[in-house]
Amino acid sequence: MTSLKRSLLPLFAALGLVLSSFAGATATAQDLPTVTVGSKDFTEQIILAEMVALLLEDAGYPVERQLNLGGTVVVHEALVNGDIDAYVEYTGTGLINILGLELPPASATPSASPAAGAATPEAAGVDPVYEIVAAEYQSQFNLSWLQPWGFNNTYALALRGDQATELGVTTISDLLEHDQDLVLGGTQEFLAREDGLVGLERVYGLEFENAVGLDPGLVYGAIDEGDVDVISAFATDGRVPALGLT
Repeated sequence: MTSLKRSLLPLFAALGLVLSSFAGATATAQDLPTVTVGSKDFTEQIILAEMVALLLEDAGYPVERQLNLGGTVVVHEALVNGDIDAYVEYTGTGLINILGLELPPASATPSASPAAGAATPEAAGVDPVYEIVAAEYQSQFNLSWLQPWGFNNTYALALRGDQATELGVTTISDLLEHDQDLVLGGTQEFLAREDGLVGLERVYGLEFENAVGLDPGLVYGAIDEGDVDVISAFATDGRVPALGLT
């Protein structure tokens, strides 16, 4: 799997603010408010939201689940409007998609190797991104972020293993010899993001034969069935090894 450096750590927006009112309190479960937990429309988000919901329930909070709501903008607006109280968000998504800002230079340096692309939080410049996002969310939306959860769901480009071997592709740079003959499939967000296809085209000069926008649930099926040659993947997605992607 060819990694594209992405300064993202899963963070939990607004839950700290909700819980802070009850820190140290001795209230019974009947006194605690119902917390509505939301999620975006892909598997990792739904699983993380369910984990959060279970932890809240274990702490005595009544929980309402609003899962699989849609993309970033839909879920963010639900949080701002008070339709949900919390959801799991990524610092890079908050910085670029919501705030319209650019990645700090330290985290925007491209990597030519998969190993370097799966960067540590320190190497990827996560702290500056987190500080910017946390401050701006508080200032613009009155929303709070908890500390990072400690794993990096890195954007990556994935090919079928046999095709990667045939073409000799092991890095993003290797794709430059074949990109005009390959079809890229990715989510609409990836195709429009600076830390997605836009950045790939600008930094590496990639020019795919075609770039197809797909629903998140259809991306892996498209490459498995041969409808596309390359997909936008996430480093934590179990379908990458399950489908023999690289």
